Amino acid sequence: MEFSIIDISELNENLWHSFYSYYVNSLLHESDHILKESVFIERYKSTIDNTSINYEVIFESDVALGVIEKQYLNIGTLEEIIAIDITIPNFELFYNLEKHLYTYFIKLINLGFNIRIESKENKLIDLLKSLNSENTNQLIYYKLPFKNLKMSLLDSFLHKNVTQYSVYSTDSPTKDDLILSAELSTLLLNEMKRENDQQVFKETAENLINYVINCKRYKKGLFYIFIKDNGSLIGQTSIEISENGIEGNQMLTGVKKEYRRQGLSSLIKAKLYKGLRSKYPNLETIYTDCFAKNLPMIAANKKFGFKQDFIVSEMFHKNINK
Repeated sequence: MEFSIIDISELNENLWHSFYSYYVNSLLHESDHILKESVFIERYKSTIDNTSINYEVIFESDVALGVIEKQYLNIGTLEEIIAIDITIPNFELFYNLEKHLYTYFIKLINLGFNIRIESKENKLIDLLKSLNSENTNQLIYYKLPFKNLKMSLLDSFLHKNVTQYSVYSTDSPTKDDLILSAELSTLLLNEMKRENDQQVFKETAENLINYVINCKRYKKGLFYIFIKDNGSLIGQTSIEISENGIEGNQMLTGVKKEYRRQGLSSLIKAKLYKGLRSKYPNLETIYTDCFAKNLPMIAANKKFGFKQDFIVSEMFHKNINK
């Protein structure tokens, strides 16, 4: 078997078609909206010049078997990280791919990056351990059947008296919103309880601005809830909605440490879900995740009816020369 890992910038017409066929046959949920091939290719090609994200495709001869997404985080700092997501629907192929993935990771390590990979596949985890990567964290992924969420539960949180704070929602955050959101996200991510504290997280306004632009370009919905105290952002939550309005991915939810134990996280989650009821009437499922050590967020997710979907291991390779 002849395997190769090819950057999308180097794909020819036949390989693009193979990549699209892989997408249609392997990645779609039953509820997903199938993109036309031209739209699919345009979306991926639009990322080629993006300095913070990169895609490569795994082929056997000219048949696409999987895709590798690389995100470059904390660019320009000593804590620069490549966060890698490997999608191989048929993981039985791993034994054939193992040698090629081993060589692939060695090349990345030799480039001097810190590397972070999340995986629920024991075979890949064992390979990463053989390269001296550490199993640093466990992440729990949840899903919520949205139509089961009772309005009475939401109202019980929304009736809380927080008139001293400003709580507002938006589907078009301003640049100032995103600057404040990046600062708060960085603070919250570095405060989170996790098994290993060797990583430093840094969000930037540029990343968030590009993210909002891409969501609008690809007709994905966005909905933010912000809470402020005298103009200072103290808490936030947000969600990305699929093009067909059926699935949502809830992102970072949190409140500054000095404002906790007032029920504000539950309040902004409830406000988000109530807003979604009217904005996205066909919404069926919300997904979210959190560190396994983040007990307060686990409790909050359960309170709203989220059920555990699966657990992944976060593998981290720290470059000793950094």
